[in-house]
Amino acid sequence: MFNKTSTNFYIDEFINYIVLEKNLSNNSVSNYKIDIVQFLNYLLNETNNIFEISALINSKIFSNYIKFLKDKEYKSSTMNRKLSSLKGYINFLEEEKIIDFNPLKYIKLPKNPRKIPKTLDDKDITKLLENPHILNLREKTIIELMYATGLRASELTNLKYSDINFNSKSVRVYGKGSKERIVPIHQNALLLLKKYWIQEIEKHNSTVKSKGKIFIREYLFVNKNNLKLTRQGLWYIVKQIAKRLGIQENKITPHVLRHTFATHLLYNGVPLRHLQEMLGHSSISTTQIYTHLSDKFVKNEYDKFSPRVNL
Repeated sequence: MFNKTSTNFYIDEFINYIVLEKNLSNNSVSNYKIDIVQFLNYLLNETNNIFEISALINSKIFSNYIKFLKDKEYKSSTMNRKLSSLKGYINFLEEEKIIDFNPLKYIKLPKNPRKIPKTLDDKDITKLLENPHILNLREKTIIELMYATGLRASELTNLKYSDINFNSKSVRVYGKGSKERIVPIHQNALLLLKKYWIQEIEKHNSTVKSKGKIFIREYLFVNKNNLKLTRQGLWYIVKQIAKRLGIQENKITPHVLRHTFATHLLYNGVPLRHLQEMLGHSSISTTQIYTHLSDKFVKNEYDKFSPRVNL
């Protein structure tokens, strides 16, 4: 396995560089590190641990590594991410004059075909939002909040009660790269949030350990150990909710709720630029994927209500 003490591969320097220069999320930075370490482990394994970083100018190394990745049958999106991480790493080594030549500089990475996002139909949305006796207050609040704001899973788990503005009916969100945005929030979600927070305070006050202690909690949603809910924890909660409501588990994820939020806003005439801001997309081209769904909806409505239908 890769051992940093054997030689200097400048991984820490590269990670510091992308953190400062690219302002990436912790998840993206972690993926970069995983991808680079995988590449270096491959090289060390291929060269019996005698590989030196100066040998990275050899283009054959990269063609062999690409073949190695293809043989592992990664998804095209994963494959492209790994190659993109590697390209960034080699670019950095060249800029820092650690290597003299960059064999990857002129290699174009294939673009991932954009998939049309999955969304929930009206029947499933009704099941999620109108089952007061099946879901507990915490679950109802999570579902309502995701459907009302379109937040990413990581954005929802990072929410604090202080981020909610009940007067302006909005929520302050820190998205990818710690970019801040303000997202409107529906009155139904606000009412549930208030009830949920009151319940959490009452729960705190009713425990023996907390007698006399003021309720202080940073994050809106925590796990049973009173620690911030993780993205994995959120995914598990959503899957369990789907199971209890009789919705196919593979049909619903936090991201599907985000897609559903976006698509329904477009159906109701929200301009694409406004939707881009609410979703926190840096480029409108990312938001435009939802127009395909909206076009399909318009076509279906036309087919149903066209004056020629009943002739």
